[in-house]
Amino acid sequence: MAVPTVRRRRLGMALRRLRDSAEMTLEQASEAAGVSAPYVSRIERAQVAATVKVIKALLGAYDADEQISAELLEIAGEAGRRGWWHRYRRDNLIPPEYAALIQFEATASEIRTFEPMIIPGLLQTSAYAQARLASGPVRLTADRIEARVQVRAERQRILDRDDPPVISVVIDEAVIRRNVGGVDVMRQQLLHVADVAGRPNVDFQVVPFSEGAYAGTSPFVVLSFEGEGDVIYLETMAGNIYPESEISYYRDTFVRIQQDALSKDRSIDLIRKAAGEFK
Repeated sequence: MAVPTVRRRRLGMALRRLRDSAEMTLEQASEAAGVSAPYVSRIERAQVAATVKVIKALLGAYDADEQISAELLEIAGEAGRRGWWHRYRRDNLIPPEYAALIQFEATASEIRTFEPMIIPGLLQTSAYAQARLASGPVRLTADRIEARVQVRAERQRILDRDDPPVISVVIDEAVIRRNVGGVDVMRQQLLHVADVAGRPNVDFQVVPFSEGAYAGTSPFVVLSFEGEGDVIYLETMAGNIYPESEISYYRDTFVRIQQDALSKDRSIDLIRKAAGEFK
């Protein structure tokens, strides 16, 4: 599956809404724009970048008003602009799926993460990230590890924005017990998590061992965008993917996992206690 960019996705969803409002089929829209119906469908699903000429034709066919047309044409014009992560993608230091995640995080209004194995990337300290990358499934050179640590640090800047996204994280207790990088690294990592978890826009929970079996199995991220739906991000051994179906399944599963987890206050207490045990 082609990885959609943030702007392409926003543009595609807006064009789909306009076509629905105009009560036009894909075939009718494609005839008006002088392109194929599959091409219009791929534009709406953010799988291809449409030319300004095609977008103007679609907007005309949908009888879109001047303000909406101007906004969508501006988005189309910005589609080629590159974010800070491009230099890492250009040098092949991060895969396209990871670059897409960074773009989604940068514009999401809410980020919900379940992680049963490691501290989520947005909350990792540099020392923890370095230790994790050095022992990961893919062997990386020292230069690549350093580059990816820098990428994680850049990603985390969204937490310090004036308008940070709402962050909801649930981890398994195994995450705070597993020694990654040594006792000093773990202690500082857990104290960092506890500090970030105390922020008003952050909801952090731990599923304790005492809970036994629960709804969570493998890691996933639900990224939400105001008025534009959700995106699911999955990290797997076979690669990182963005499934287009079963989005409601992951949203519902996250709620079930939250219900099985400790409250935020109890989770922070547990994390601080665990930090004190690394000595």
